[in-house]
Amino acid sequence: MRTLLLIPALVLGCKAPNVSVSGKVDGQSLDALSAFWGGPYLVILDADLECMDMPWVLEEYDEDEDNEVATEKNFTALQFTYESSEIESGKLSIRSREAPAFAWFLLVDGGEADAIQATSGTIELELDKKDRAEGEFELTFGDDGTLKGDFLIENCNNLKKRKYE
Repeated sequence: MRTLLLIPALVLGCKAPNVSVSGKVDGQSLDALSAFWGGPYLVILDADLECMDMPWVLEEYDEDEDNEVATEKNFTALQFTYESSEIESGKLSIRSREAPAFAWFLLVDGGEADAIQATSGTIELELDKKDRAEGEFELTFGDDGTLKGDFLIENCNNLKKRKYE
């Protein structure tokens, strides 16, 4: 009998990874199908990728040029990059310069990424005992649009810790 009483508690206490994103950037929305965090990165994608598919991530992107990335897959992504060697719990400001974290909206096509950098916003997260990142964000991309959302994301060992700070 006690076992039957514990089952609902166990089911309700376990949260599955999930992401919800609303808003548009440059007319594009982001329907999250996969997301990962690791090192100084947190990435949300509209493609069903695995952790092993993530080494394409760059530390920063140039808005004025196509950024060469090591993937032939096509997708839209939102990437946060922390200035520290790995992501940190707490609330951080997002700006386009001199910030503790940066965010880019990426359109990846044929090994190149067009990037639009967030001009302002926040990200707040906590790392849990299962090494998952849970939190929320609100971003403005100047005149290009806004995104907001919440997440519970698994760690990915292919997103490496930065070797310098």
